[in-house]
Amino acid sequence: MKVKQILFLILAFGSLSVLYFYQKSKQPVAVFGLRYERILGKNFSADTVREIKCFRQKSEDKGVRLKEKNGTWTVQSKFDAPAIHEKVDELLSALTSLEGELRSSSPAVLGDYGLDDENALHLVLMNEKGKMEEHLLIGKRGPNRNENFVRQEGNPDVFLAQDPLLARFNISEDSDQTDPSSDPWCETALWTLSQEKIERVEMIFPYRKLILEKKKLTPPSPLILRGGILPFSLSATKEWVLLEPKEMALKKEGLNKLLENLSHLTASGIVDRGNFKKYGLEKPAAQCWIKDRDGKTNRLDVGESSPEGSGICYMKVNDHDLVFKIALWKVENTLIPLSELIELPSPSWKKEEVQKISLRTGRHTLEFELKEKKWVAHPPFDKLPLYPETIETLLNTISQVKRVDRSYLNSPETLGLSDLAPTAEITLRDGSSHKLRFGKEVPLTSGHRFIQIDKAPEIWTVSRDSFQKILPSISVLFDLTLSHFKIKDVTSFTLKEGENTTVLKHTEENESLWTLEGKNQTMEYQKIGPLLSQLSNLHALDLSENPESWKEGDIGWVLSMTLPETNSIEWRISKTRERQGHLIRVGEKGLTFVVADGLVQDLKNLFQELKSAPSSADKE
Repeated sequence: MKVKQILFLILAFGSLSVLYFYQKSKQPVAVFGLRYERILGKNFSADTVREIKCFRQKSEDKGVRLKEKNGTWTVQSKFDAPAIHEKVDELLSALTSLEGELRSSSPAVLGDYGLDDENALHLVLMNEKGKMEEHLLIGKRGPNRNENFVRQEGNPDVFLAQDPLLARFNISEDSDQTDPSSDPWCETALWTLSQEKIERVEMIFPYRKLILEKKKLTPPSPLILRGGILPFSLSATKEWVLLEPKEMALKKEGLNKLLENLSHLTASGIVDRGNFKKYGLEKPAAQCWIKDRDGKTNRLDVGESSPEGSGICYMKVNDHDLVFKIALWKVENTLIPLSELIELPSPSWKKEEVQKISLRTGRHTLEFELKEKKWVAHPPFDKLPLYPETIETLLNTISQVKRVDRSYLNSPETLGLSDLAPTAEITLRDGSSHKLRFGKEVPLTSGHRFIQIDKAPEIWTVSRDSFQKILPSISVLFDLTLSHFKIKDVTSFTLKEGENTTVLKHTEENESLWTLEGKNQTMEYQKIGPLLSQLSNLHALDLSENPESWKEGDIGWVLSMTLPETNSIEWRISKTRERQGHLIRVGEKGLTFVVADGLVQDLKNLFQELKSAPSSADKE
């Protein structure tokens, strides 16, 4: 390239660069994003708001209503319960500074943002005279979960507000059309006490009483020194002592846990005002009194567990009439058992000394014996494979029973500790025996049981876990597998219902098609699959508690099949039900089992399909 050409190119490039930077300097600075605007009116002040309403237009009666009187906010829509002031203040502060990006001014697209009158969430702010200060409509969420589309009533301008307004009213992002909830606004802290000020705790249950108190200890004698007395006095100190059941050394960890839990007790919700009888609070199942150093006493009344069995119980505080709900586990964790406060004695026997075990579960009586270092069951349970690890767990648990609490009610009949109660008895090598008798479930616990050991006068409680390990169910003790095979190995099987017998055969041409022997009919595998799937790995729930309940005349269904390398299997299912399911006998086991109702339902469905199965001619 010639020198002139190179110089020309350099001059041209330089000229273009100068022109580019000149034009760029004349352009205005780019503004990223849209302009934020204040959404509520310029004259709006949170200080004038005395009432807040939040609702859907179609269900205003299900909305949230908050009202302030004499400086106190209440949730009118939830039994006029006290509101969480910080939460109300936070909402009003957020609304005062609420800003957003203008996204639309067209009334035609309000529905796209969820801001039409019918579907939007209405938020109305009123002053002390009942006059409306602001009316905000809240629509769908924006691209960010902490954003919502909003507009003012009577104004089509749609803004994307930088606040999670829907979340404040407990509306999840997956259900934008649900009604707002009053629950998040209710104060559910039952009380807040100073742990250091608590001086006395008294708990009364239907079966136990616990009293702890801070007592002054006698100061030590003055120390005599050579030449005189110690030049300062020793004052009495206070320490926690257990007054009832009796004075014993307290565990520091358990005492701290009790005091900490009692000082900050929070319920999970409010369910009613009054109606104490409905919630078992007219005659509480348990009560707790907490006295502080100023002489003030707070009382907690605990009702029965929820009848729905949902792990919920009810409570109220002092003489207030609000009824709270609280999780049962939280009650247990707060009103802790005796075992967490003191060391409880535990009876112990060497498990190596145990030679025989007898269990009476209420449904079955089982006997086990150690023979040649192996545990075996007595008839008729000897026909079932025994899980050795279950017996090992049983021995570990029963050889050192961990007591949870002590009952001051020593009436065995009242606590369900009659001669017919579930029992576990062990016989030791020296011929001595020990019997554990289990009573009713302990109130306000997660399945704890009363227990009496060797008819001793003391009644204790044990955890549900210990109870289930000492008296395991049949399905935990034994392998209750009734049949196990690979579905692909099934080439045909026979079904019988009353006088009707059907033989289904697998077609060689089409693996997903079955034919009905003697009939010009076919059936697809998907209709037969559910039944075969259950039979291929069938487990019983239990053994029948009354073998005599099996009657040949009550047999409703008979199934049979022949598999490669095995003998034929036959299932005979009775119409008779026992607790969880139907009675069944399989092969030559000679025992009557209980199977889930699902098997019978699959049978009924299959027979219904057989009646309506099309013939091959129909398909053609």
